[in-house]
Amino acid sequence: MNGQYIVLDRETIYKEEIPTSSVEKLLEAASPHSEALSFYDSQGYWVSELTDLAKTAYAYTHMPMSQADARRYLSQEVNMLLVLTNQLSQVDYYKERVPELNFFMNSPSSIDVTNSTTNKGIGINHVKEVLNFTGQTFAFGDGRNDLDLFKAADHRTAMGNAVPELKELADFISTKNTNHGIINAFNHWGIT
Repeated sequence: MNGQYIVLDRETIYKEEIPTSSVEKLLEAASPHSEALSFYDSQGYWVSELTDLAKTAYAYTHMPMSQADARRYLSQEVNMLLVLTNQLSQVDYYKERVPELNFFMNSPSSIDVTNSTTNKGIGINHVKEVLNFTGQTFAFGDGRNDLDLFKAADHRTAMGNAVPELKELADFISTKNTNHGIINAFNHWGIT
């Protein structure tokens, strides 16, 4: 969940809840654009409403369509959100209206949303701290939500399908994630 919720050996070692007040501000900002939200917690995910764009977003990631529940966030912790939109320009719109959150256009039909106080880079540092790990770190990514992860890692691999900004930070560009990108990166780095 982009560093918002981290489990190691079946134990939650770090989590950040998105405040209900921020969720409500985001819902209010999304409403005039008829853009649904997807909510993520430790048990799964659900959407605020079943829109065509919600169906498109989940089909793109080959994930099952979740159930709709516009009020469940009031009684359950929310650790990550998606705004279901196909408009990259909406990132700036939402940043202006809910500045306490981070927004990353991460697929053609969704924007990842986290607290501004965390990201994948902070997440990797939490894991290193818990493990007292001082060795080399390797990052693999393809989206804008991986930019901070790349900045925190020692060795950075962008998938062949990665966004240009990520490829610029990469030490190695592998094949697409759907064409053995991780396996090819492991081979490149000598990771067995």
